[in-house]
Amino acid sequence: MNYKIAPFTVETCVQAAILHASTFKRSWSEKELKTVLLSTPGTFGFKAASLQGELWGFILLQYVIDEAEILTLSVSESHRRQGIGTKLIKAAMKQLFVKKAKRLLLEVNQYNKEALLLYKSLDFKTYGRRKNYYLLNDKKQADALLLEIKLNDEFNL
Repeated sequence: MNYKIAPFTVETCVQAAILHASTFKRSWSEKELKTVLLSTPGTFGFKAASLQGELWGFILLQYVIDEAEILTLSVSESHRRQGIGTKLIKAAMKQLFVKKAKRLLLEVNQYNKEALLLYKSLDFKTYGRRKNYYLLNDKKQADALLLEIKLNDEFNL
């Protein structure tokens, strides 16, 4: 499987919107992705694309002072469990380490077992919960788990 990790640019937004729609019930449009990328201070990201340019995954983050938050992470269904999510997060962590960020935050649906396994494998820890944050397909609600990882000198990138 040959792919490369590269910066997420405004040109990525068309493919990213399509990928995001295949991954999330409430997805971000091309316009929303462009707005976040261009209008939100401290926003940056990375993409994983085949050598032919097909987008397989991406991550968008926002960095403020010494903290960052993963705004969204999406990997195509057909390319999951191949290390792409891990490589995207590690690329982001390396960038954040250079920026002297102290911790990386995210929120995840309590029932998103695949994502939870990914974050656990990278040593993210739960620090909180937002009750009934997500609306599920059957009109039930799910909690958002708040996760963090400390970025320090001993962090193994």
